[in-house]
Amino acid sequence: MGFCESNNENRLQFSGIMIQLRIQKFMEVLPMAYKITSACVSCGACADACPAGAISQGDDSYIIDASACLDCGSCSDTCPNGAIVPAE
Repeated sequence: MGFCESNNENRLQFSGIMIQLRIQKFMEVLPMAYKITSACVSCGACADACPAGAISQGDDSYIIDASACLDCGSCSDTCPNGAIVPAE
């Protein structure tokens, strides 16, 4: 009985790891939905508008974390300078 329980638990752990690896692999090839151009004046409006918290202050301007971005466009709609555009 202990063997079966252990075997099932190991299968669940292995399955969870495989799912996590597949998600990571998918995220590596996921293209950036939006990009912040040099028109950014670091006002922070985009970061405040992002429902996923995917935008943060970088060295020279704000940056978008592609793995957290929901591709909703709130940042682009909110930017007063039009500095956030769809990535190509």
